[in-house]
Amino acid sequence: MKDRWIQVTPSEFPWELEALTFLRERLPDHEPYRAWANFEFIQDGNISEVDLFVVSPKGLFLVEIKSWPGVVRGDAGTWQRTQPGRTREVSFDNPVILANRKAKRLKSLLARQPALRGEQLPFIAPLAFLSHVELDCRLDASARDHVAGLGRDDDDRPIQPGGLPGVIDVLAKFTPEEHAALRRRRVDRPMAKRVAEAFAEAGIRPSQRSRKVADLDFGDLLDEGAGYQDFAAVHPRPRTRIGGCASTERQIRIQPSAR
Repeated sequence: MKDRWIQVTPSEFPWELEALTFLRERLPDHEPYRAWANFEFIQDGNISEVDLFVVSPKGLFLVEIKSWPGVVRGDAGTWQRTQPGRTREVSFDNPVILANRKAKRLKSLLARQPALRGEQLPFIAPLAFLSHVELDCRLDASARDHVAGLGRDDDDRPIQPGGLPGVIDVLAKFTPEEHAALRRRRVDRPMAKRVAEAFAEAGIRPSQRSRKVADLDFGDLLDEGAGYQDFAAVHPRPRTRIGGCASTERQIRIQPSAR
């Protein structure tokens, strides 16, 4: 994909650039395919960063890239990750849950734009792309919905262990069952064009990964719920914790002001 790939923000992480390059080289370069990489939007006071948004004949997809080597296991709610050479597991929410929240916000934002007035915008499906070649996926069957990996190589051998479907297969290839189910709601060229116009109207902007408030440098989104988002942050001056340990780490809560 060359002409219909928009890199809103240059990727600053090698692992993310590698995953995006993998996708860009393999997605078809014709209508109705389009893609926007590394952007953010604000909806109802919530800040949402998106790794990749893809328009394809199969539908609209919000792709969350996770480049994790090592073992990943878990269920529909909670995953555990063990990094190579370590025994300690780290637990976290299934990333599809957060991607689905972003997808719903993005659909709400786009649907309000003039380009889509009177149109039925297709569902935006969340997709977690586990892109590291050294990933060993041991997720339960309940945790594999909306999750994809690297797929198979040119010799039809799996690139990663674990049996995840290939991300290009999910985004661009139809099974016979999908052909029948999507016959009446395929995304065509006019809809792809209207989505692109809605993006321009919605004020989609470059990702602010170097966001700063006062002396605090914001990091990753840690948690969110109804009316709040918690971000990791770093302060330039350490503070002393109980036990005498100094730390520059903070946790910042953003709460949208009342209308």
